[in-house]
Amino acid sequence: MRIHILSRLIGATLAAVFSTATCAQTHCSQDEIDYFSCRIAGSGKVASLCGGNDSGQLEDAWLQYRFGKPKKVEFEYPATRANSLKQFQGTHFSRYSYLTVLFINGKALYEIELRDDYSAKGRRISGAINVEVEKKRTTLRCDRPVKESSWDALLDLIPATYQPTGDGRDSFLWQYHNRIAK
Repeated sequence: MRIHILSRLIGATLAAVFSTATCAQTHCSQDEIDYFSCRIAGSGKVASLCGGNDSGQLEDAWLQYRFGKPKKVEFEYPATRANSLKQFQGTHFSRYSYLTVLFINGKALYEIELRDDYSAKGRRISGAINVEVEKKRTTLRCDRPVKESSWDALLDLIPATYQPTGDGRDSFLWQYHNRIAK
């Protein structure tokens, strides 16, 4: 009897620990792709890039940025999944092991970044969310190294800003700095 109670108690404790850890680090559900998630240092809030593609067709793929306390999304962009990939752009500088995803919401430019930091301790993947509103930039850093994610697959889906057409006016950075933030 004691062994049965003890094993149930241990099982319940482990289930609570693992479900809390999973929920605390992402706003993505289990049936979504978690491209990026991190807990913001000093805030207890979580930022996530979640996506999916139920049909396997590129035109059905979607992406959303979600931010807020665990289990309580306070901001989601875009509001709908339809055509959401067109609301994002990405950059990848392989020489510097640096990836970003950009989007504009109102007068704010969001930049989600992921970079490899190498030190004597080895490889560490750091992440941050930069938000620029009216030329004032705020950086929200992840409180711990970011897990390996599906960024390569994500960058295959969204338009790349390092390949602008014409004079670069299709770049979100150009649009933000020359039209929105003026």
